[in-house]
Amino acid sequence: MYQLFIANKNYSSWSLRPWLLMHHLEIPFNEQLATFEEGEAGRNSIVFPLLDWCPV
Repeated sequence: MYQLFIANKNYSSWSLRPWLLMHHLEIPFNEQLATFEEGEAGRNSIVFPLLDWCPV
């Protein structure tokens, strides 16, 4: 089963796009919400080291 790490789907189309595709194609996945609120960025950079390179 795939792990899908996304931000808030209401605010980020980059997060919504893979979610819609996987949901529509009925690909099984676990959704993990990554918060990007103030103070959370440092913690998420450790968990998602390529975050600086990817659109969010």
